[in-house]
Amino acid sequence: MIIQHLWELILFLIIFISPLPLSLSFAVHNQREKYNSSFAHFCLVILTVWSIIQVVIGLILGSFEKLDLSSVIFTEIIIFIIGFSLIYWQNHNFFTLAQKLPKIQRSLNKIELRIIGATAFVTVVLLEIITTQPITNYDSLWFHLPAIANWYQTGALTLLDTAGNWIFDHEQARVYPYNWHILNLLSILPFHEDFLVAFPQLIAWLIQGISVYLLSIYFGSNRINSIAASSLLLTVPMVINQVNTIHIDLPLSALFTSSLYLILSYYSRRNLSDFALFLATLGLFAGIKITAVIYGFFILGMWAILELRRLWLKPKNTQFNWQLKSPVLFLGIALLLFLGGFWYVRNFLHINHPIQDVSLIAPSLPVSSTPINSEPSKYFKIWKSTLLVQFDLRKISNWQIFFWQVILRLQLEFLIMLFQILAVPFVSVIKSKIFKIDEKFICLTILLIGTGFLYFITPYSSGTDGEIVGYLDPLLGFNLRYGFPFLSMIAVAAAVSATLVRTPNKLIVLTVLISSIFGILSSKISDIIKNSYFTGNSIVWGGQLINQFKSSPIEASGTVIKILGNNLIYIWVYLVIYLLFILLLHWLLFWDNSQGRFLTNVLHSFQRFSRTIVICVCLGLIVSATWVLREKRDVNRTEIYRGIYEYIEKNTLPNEKIGFFLSRRSYLFYGKNLDRQVLYVPLRDEIDRIDRWVDNLRQKGIRIVAAGPLTKNDKNTKKIVSWLTSDDGYLELVWGKDVEQKSVLYRLKDK
Repeated sequence: MIIQHLWELILFLIIFISPLPLSLSFAVHNQREKYNSSFAHFCLVILTVWSIIQVVIGLILGSFEKLDLSSVIFTEIIIFIIGFSLIYWQNHNFFTLAQKLPKIQRSLNKIELRIIGATAFVTVVLLEIITTQPITNYDSLWFHLPAIANWYQTGALTLLDTAGNWIFDHEQARVYPYNWHILNLLSILPFHEDFLVAFPQLIAWLIQGISVYLLSIYFGSNRINSIAASSLLLTVPMVINQVNTIHIDLPLSALFTSSLYLILSYYSRRNLSDFALFLATLGLFAGIKITAVIYGFFILGMWAILELRRLWLKPKNTQFNWQLKSPVLFLGIALLLFLGGFWYVRNFLHINHPIQDVSLIAPSLPVSSTPINSEPSKYFKIWKSTLLVQFDLRKISNWQIFFWQVILRLQLEFLIMLFQILAVPFVSVIKSKIFKIDEKFICLTILLIGTGFLYFITPYSSGTDGEIVGYLDPLLGFNLRYGFPFLSMIAVAAAVSATLVRTPNKLIVLTVLISSIFGILSSKISDIIKNSYFTGNSIVWGGQLINQFKSSPIEASGTVIKILGNNLIYIWVYLVIYLLFILLLHWLLFWDNSQGRFLTNVLHSFQRFSRTIVICVCLGLIVSATWVLREKRDVNRTEIYRGIYEYIEKNTLPNEKIGFFLSRRSYLFYGKNLDRQVLYVPLRDEIDRIDRWVDNLRQKGIRIVAAGPLTKNDKNTKKIVSWLTSDDGYLELVWGKDVEQKSVLYRLKDK
């Protein structure tokens, strides 16, 4: 087994490493145009170009129904060769290329190293989470992961099963763009399971942090405050929780901030490759969620205003430096059109109807006071679900729900950033100090207001479907992820504010060190509560529990402690390990001469070994560590998914068809190795149609039928399910229990 794991790990590394030479080649070209790029800028370019290359590969192969492991590996090797050829063509070898790489212009001080060390610890914890913890997120199991599993089985970017029917019952998700999901699929292919399916979310997390750091520097923050703001944002518990899901809200925010930085970088440096990369990133951004199209126009509008202002103030000195024959510019435009338009054109042509859902609806004036029909339009219903419409400022209950959801979801890190921003007007009033209001200050203010407004008009941001006006649902806390771009701008503003008011460095590092462990522990507690609800051990989900704090905090705290139970030991383990890590980091940064000599002697003893031995040892540690993590994931998967994979493995055959109805967890029925065909067989609410439904199952060759937790709890649905599973019914329960709360498996009885 470990030999097979080693081979699969090699395949994964081929997929991961192959685009790096091409990414490095572009980054060096970007660096060569202007010599004032920072190391962080260089890293952002590499990560962004890497993501673009991988998505382009997936979209092209998927269009030709060749999105399988062998085709991907072959294409990745070709990309690797092209990248190395370009580096060689640029007259670089390993040593000359290393000299071209940007260096950190000013050595990191001890405070900055502490902040970076704390963030690095969070990164390691996230690696442990995404490799060992199975995904239990509602939307991920409902339509995100089933779409990826279907692509894996068919090698094509289709949401239809072998019978030509939709693979899930989410009508809007059938016309969603899925650019970022390509990266999730590429992470599945080498392992034939979801071991590293959330790895692209970690890439997005890194892009988010680097982009916020660079934006903070651009808007006038010093380095330490920029690093601290980035760290605070990355350790917000809800941001950490989003890494181990297939939600695209974190990638959306990451690509928003990176696109914003790239266009501002072009605006200030006039680097053509910055603009070309901005266009390509904007295309990738537009193709991950319909909301991104609106945010993209917001970025373009702000950039256009800046250019017009510059043209107005300095018409003679304004130079666009656009070489119309530049291949880099043409490539950027082509990628913008391809990545940004692929899913929208495909949905229009292949699904044969235009997109029926938009992610942001702006209010419009009525054309006539007399409605054409009494039934409200679909778009008006979507508009009514926004937080802007639903938030009745006169209702204290609305303020309570919003306050508790924001505080307990975003927690300490958000409060620190918020109070830091408020320090600017406070200091201005107390000390009668007037801060300089320049172009960048106004631009940042517009970004704050604009992203905040876009969050408030995002559909379902209120947590409701808009049926009752003036009502907020605890689900709005879960949907705070729609406001990640706004949260990113808050982090940037906090960094600038800390620089303006000169917040003490010791206070900054203390808040970051505390918030890092606070974010880890809070996200871990949230995961335990979510998994307890998923398994049916608790009937209270996170949003309801948070809502309970506003009325009875003591009772809610008792419920949390009860749910945590024996898992409290894991919370203490994370705390102890973090404290030991911080102490070790402190010791390394502040060692005296004797400690320095001891460390030098230890390092000198390691130098006796050859590089080959060191490399082999490191590779062995990587293989063994990933093997242990993978085995731990299997154990956790069995516990949380309650052994459904084991039953499917023993009692069904590969490629056997499994039908499902009334379930939002269809991903569980694909099996561990994603080799079972899962067909959606909707069950109507009329009993007289059951015979026809059962005949349809037999015609499709379905013997195993899955259901639950029930998506409809009305009396008629319960009556039909109860009759189907009775002695006189057609279905016999073979795995699980309590279909109302959990997923179960039935076997179709013989005639």
